[in-house]
Amino acid sequence: MDVVKEPSGPPTLADLALLLERGPSLLAVTRSAAMRPAIVRCCAARVVGEAVEFSVPLPEGRLAIENLDATGVVSLTAARPTTYQTIQAKGTNARRVVWPEQSDVAVAHRGRFRAETTMLGIEGPPNGFWSMTDVVVFSFVVHELFDQTPGFRSGLLALR
Repeated sequence: MDVVKEPSGPPTLADLALLLERGPSLLAVTRSAAMRPAIVRCCAARVVGEAVEFSVPLPEGRLAIENLDATGVVSLTAARPTTYQTIQAKGTNARRVVWPEQSDVAVAHRGRFRAETTMLGIEGPPNGFWSMTDVVVFSFVVHELFDQTPGFRSGLLALR
């Protein structure tokens, strides 16, 4: 397991990019125009400049995709199973994008996620845990970035 150095302040997009390379659990929360939430486990994410790209699997992400198309409002949370390190990124401008390498990144992410859960004594999720090829990819500019790791820094706002 990696030794995780205690952060010295609020998380940065570079911290989020590093966390995404470690195989975290990825959850996207969206809302409809009527404020009805939808949550979905995502199969890949990456930081690109000031934005985050993430893939929403089908069919399980259908409601989240509808919400993203309608409102663009998203909260993406990455949580590392072995350390509870958690970073939450929020945006209001999610839009569909093309990510040609998404399938390869998703396969690599699943392997790292399995390694994380195996260290906890949990056999990795089955291959069908989430779709990795039938996905819709979204990108959003991060407007708010939070450290949500349990502890005294939880909720620390980095960007606004």
